[in-house]
Amino acid sequence: MSKRTPDSEFKKFDGFMHALIQVPHSAVKAALDQEKEEKQKRKAKKKPSALVRESREQD
Repeated sequence: MSKRTPDSEFKKFDGFMHALIQVPHSAVKAALDQEKEEKQKRKAKKKPSALVRESREQD
């Protein structure tokens, strides 16, 4: 079992943050847009019976 020093933990954290910052905004935006489209497709594919059940639950 190795001892973790604050210095090594900071270096690990700092390395992760540098890698995170290197991701371009366009890549993040594209991933979010894709996820949003998938959610909308799943929502649109609901079966009629599920829609009826939802309307009953809302009443």
